[in-house]
Amino acid sequence: MPGFTLVSFQARDGVRAGAVVEGRVFELAKLTGHAEDDTIRGLLADWQYGHDRIVTALSRGAHSDS
Repeated sequence: MPGFTLVSFQARDGVRAGAVVEGRVFELAKLTGHAEDDTIRGLLADWQYGHDRIVTALSRGAHSDS
């Protein structure tokens, strides 16, 4: 699983939470499939499971399909 950095970025419809992997930004809610991961605040509110969702998605190679 590649390492990642959490970021906020401006999307067309507002600020979103993302993960930077190998220089590319991936929208977390799309990566994990959980709407609550669309903001850093939402992700951190459930960090124990949020972190696991990110790690699982990256381990499955979800970042290479986006």
